[in-house]
Amino acid sequence: MEQPYTYTWSLEKPAVSEGLIVVLEVDPELARPRQVDMPVLFVGPRPAELANVGYPSGRMIVIVPGPLDLTQVPIYFGSTILPEQVDAEHGAQEMAEALASGIRPFESSRIEVARSRGGAPLRVRSIEGIYRSIADLIDTHAPDEAERAADYRRMPAE
Repeated sequence: MEQPYTYTWSLEKPAVSEGLIVVLEVDPELARPRQVDMPVLFVGPRPAELANVGYPSGRMIVIVPGPLDLTQVPIYFGSTILPEQVDAEHGAQEMAEALASGIRPFESSRIEVARSRGGAPLRVRSIEGIYRSIADLIDTHAPDEAERAADYRRMPAE
């Protein structure tokens, strides 16, 4: 992105200008919205921003600040702390626990297949351009959330 944005899904709230958009297939029950005890989705030590709910489709579209090598870090559900309370130390602890429990990064061949399906890198001016692109992913992977996709398309033009 030409204009960095503030990533509010972690305690440090870093300025982000690059990252990944990832479509994940998850157990729909883990994605079921609830008021309390919602597990944080981590990519490595970082909480992922949920761009959609993922329930009942079981498809979550997430934003992960980068750069990040998905062949080196696992993707997993962690504790039920609020994502905006996760600092670097807590994220590292969550990842260590995930690795100790046997969770592993995806194999490089799976990442390559996903990257090839994802197309060319997305270059936009601002985060609004990211959300508008995510609207298309919602239509494809989580059509039950069409209203959210429509909301993203109504965001101000770059």
